[in-house]
Amino acid sequence: MATTPAPRPGDLARLTRFVATGAVVATVAVVFATAGERPWQSVAAVVMIALLPYVAFVALARWVSGVVAAEAVVLGGLVLAVFFAVGLYAMAFVVAPGPRSGSVALAVPLFQSVGVALAGAGGAFLRWRARASR
Repeated sequence: MATTPAPRPGDLARLTRFVATGAVVATVAVVFATAGERPWQSVAAVVMIALLPYVAFVALARWVSGVVAAEAVVLGGLVLAVFFAVGLYAMAFVVAPGPRSGSVALAVPLFQSVGVALAGAGGAFLRWRARASR
C-alpha cells in the first residue's frame, strides 16, 4: 500500500491562496446577485468590506510559508471562515429570507474575523516555534 507524501513547505500556502481566490470570486458573485436595487457605490463598499478577511488570509499564508504546520493552521482558519460565510448566507437567503437579509454581507466578515484571529495566533506560534528550534 503506497503512502501519500507529506506536503512540502509552501504547498499548503499555495493551496490557501488558491482557496482564498475562489472564495473572493464566490463572495463577489453573491454580493452582486443579492444587490437588488442598491446603488453601485454601496455594492462596491460591501464588496471591499467582504473581501478583507481573504486579504488577511493571503497575507498570513505568505507570512508562514515554509513552516508546514503553520501553513496547515492558516488553511484551517480559511476553511472555518468559508464555512461561516456559507452558513450565514444560507441562513439569510435560504432558511429565513427577509427584508434584512441584504445586510448579511456586512456581518460575514465580522464572523470570519474569528477564523482570521485563530489562524493568525496559531500560525504565529508555530512559526515562532519552528524558528526557535533552529
